[in-house]
Amino acid sequence: MLIPSRKIGQSIVINNNVVVKVVGRDGDPIKLGGQAPPEVAVHREEVQRGMDAGRPAGGASALRAALGFTLVEIMVVVAIIGLLAAIAVPNFLRSREFSQLNIIASNLRILESAKEQYAMEYKLATSAPVTENDLLPYLKANQPIKPVAQETYTFVDVGTLITATLTQGTLAGKTGPFTVTSF
Repeated sequence: MLIPSRKIGQSIVINNNVVVKVVGRDGDPIKLGGQAPPEVAVHREEVQRGMDAGRPAGGASALRAALGFTLVEIMVVVAIIGLLAAIAVPNFLRSREFSQLNIIASNLRILESAKEQYAMEYKLATSAPVTENDLLPYLKANQPIKPVAQETYTFVDVGTLITATLTQGTLAGKTGPFTVTSF
């Protein structure tokens, strides 16, 4: 074993292409810097021993990274995802119900407008009966309104507001029946 004495800033050259330089001294340990061509593998002795024993370079952290995550880490991630889902799902459902309620309000406005156009065109009295088929020519593409929350629309006469009735439960805390003035 060669034991040269070097001062800070001095170097040792090995095989004309590996340079080891004394960079500094921090108490008892000496800080060394090394420079070698890419084809020369340079590792600390304990890392090299680990590599020779079949472990990846980088010590324990590299070994852990090569093996993957622990069960506890996976459980923590799953718990966090579950917590986020528990917060997000009710908000999503509530916003979906409000959107459906807004669509019902819009549908009622469209139907009331179509009913008014129909009544004006045919000069109908307020007691004249109206059906959904009467309003089709005044709706987009002559198609009936499509329900968004399993609601049914009730047509009575020109003077009575069209109502939307939910067939199942409530929507955004409201039970109905709904008219244009309900919103």
